[in-house]
Amino acid sequence: MRVTGIIILLSFISISIYAQNDENWLKNIYFKFSFEFPANISTPKIVETSGKMSTSYTFEKFLDYDTIGVLLVAFKWKDIKSLSDFIYLMEKEVSFNFPERIDEYIYCDSVYYDYKIGEYKNNKLHHFAFFYRTKDETQDFNYTYMLKFKVHTESYTERIKDIIYQITSKFRPEK
Repeated sequence: MRVTGIIILLSFISISIYAQNDENWLKNIYFKFSFEFPANISTPKIVETSGKMSTSYTFEKFLDYDTIGVLLVAFKWKDIKSLSDFIYLMEKEVSFNFPERIDEYIYCDSVYYDYKIGEYKNNKLHHFAFFYRTKDETQDFNYTYMLKFKVHTESYTERIKDIIYQITSKFRPEK
């Protein structure tokens, strides 16, 4: 199924966004994740499919930088998906507009989920994509997630990269 056909309807079911100190929490109990992000990031635009098999969040304003875009996409599956297959699907999806990857993936493993980080670049944009998947055989459903950051190449710095890694460290697939 094409991802462009998946992301269709707007819905606010089963999510909560709330502020706590200088942080905002995005918690989705249906897609089983939580995401803590700085308060100066805008409230996301949320799109969910009618069959509730995928959802996406687009953040318009990111840390007072007009040059950074953030997209979070979540999918629900009846089985455990291959992380490599999921990445291939996301990279080939035209609407996500991935440029060429500039290095090997960085792989990380947790007990019930794993993820890979890809860095991509062309002459206009620098992308960081974090691809996650749950792998819990005891659950009825498992999930895949893509958290993608786009930065204009002329605005990209190591400080921006550090901020991106700091923010993604607060994204959590939940059991």
